[in-house]
Amino acid sequence: MPHILAHLYHASKKSKDPAFLYGSVFPDNLILLKKRHSSALKFAGKLSRKNKKYKLFYQGVKNHIELDNKFHKKILPSKLRKIKKKFNNKISTDFAHTMIEIALDSNLKK
Repeated sequence: MPHILAHLYHASKKSKDPAFLYGSVFPDNLILLKKRHSSALKFAGKLSRKNKKYKLFYQGVKNHIELDNKFHKKILPSKLRKIKKKFNNKISTDFAHTMIEIALDSNLKK
């Protein structure tokens, strides 16, 4: 998953509404849950059905999941191979994954 800056940057291109922006980072706050995306989506969906003011929050959660899916399917695999090759496969995939996410946020910060 991209880290917070990448999620906020991507979300802010679609909406400046605070509810949407918070929704776009909300799933990462559920780090202790195994199924954080589905849990976040279910929670946000229930909120938005109970009260329409949470609709943008729900849309932000969906935006988060879409960005994570795009990152994991289109960007991450080739970057992981490059990073691991650079370190002669002496680093774990999880560590390489984290390095890529941090580099993405670092570049966005600049």
